[in-house]
Amino acid sequence: MSLRIYRIISLIFSLLQIPVHAFLLYLNLTNQETDSLIVLASTLICLLLSIIETFVSIKTIKNNNSALYNLAFERDGKINKFAFYVSLVLGVIGLALLIFGIYYLIILNYLLGVCFTSIGIFILFNIIIYLSYIIVVIKTRYIR
Repeated sequence: MSLRIYRIISLIFSLLQIPVHAFLLYLNLTNQETDSLIVLASTLICLLLSIIETFVSIKTIKNNNSALYNLAFERDGKINKFAFYVSLVLGVIGLALLIFGIYYLIILNYLLGVCFTSIGIFILFNIIIYLSYIIVVIKTRYIR
């Protein structure tokens, strides 16, 4: 099974997160109205985790295996339904956080929107990476 497509998708979505989180961190640091430690911590943690994901994606780009297989699939090769449904629920939560974060940023001009947006983007992009792994593995199984 070739995971090159998954590795490229994972690298792209990991790389896309870094400038977005850096911009949200910039918004947080340039706003002088509030000194919220939670907002700063959430954006910093999301940025650092994105950098780590990018580093791991670059380092493992030539590998043809993944630790996600044990999470995404059962021993008999079927999709792990519990993990799949949890990822769908997390995807909905991430989308809601992203929408509320953008709403808070644009309409209400609250700095808390930076926190919601950052966490929402992090969750959504990681769910996309997880689902792309499932799709790539299933496609490569049926091509053979």
